[in-house]
Amino acid sequence: MTSYMTSVVMDNGSRQCKAGMAGTKRPSVRLHLPLKLETSPTPRNDDLVQRRSNVHLVNPVVRGVISDWDALEELWNHVFHNELRVNPANHNLMLADVPLNLRAVRETMAEIAFEETVFTQVNGRT
Repeated sequence: MTSYMTSVVMDNGSRQCKAGMAGTKRPSVRLHLPLKLETSPTPRNDDLVQRRSNVHLVNPVVRGVISDWDALEELWNHVFHNELRVNPANHNLMLADVPLNLRAVRETMAEIAFEETVFTQVNGRT
């Protein structure tokens, strides 16, 4: 009997990031960009000023072009671990991509997916 891995489908847009599991009709995650993320969790009893200083904006895609690779990696980690709650090592990744994207950009996205987020297989689709 063959077991199949479910795939995570992701679309990194300029204004929102959509992600979900393959086989569903709609993405289960829609994040409007730029996204506010905490750099380090702070206890709830800390004052508001301290909590605000730990928040930063993440917006890796500007006008359809990836402008910040570190922010893209941070966004992906947030989506996989906090929103979808999946272990990337147990899933494949399918990325939506713009038709005229450069090969070097696609290779860098695949490199991040394999090395940083540890996906087992990556497919890019336009």
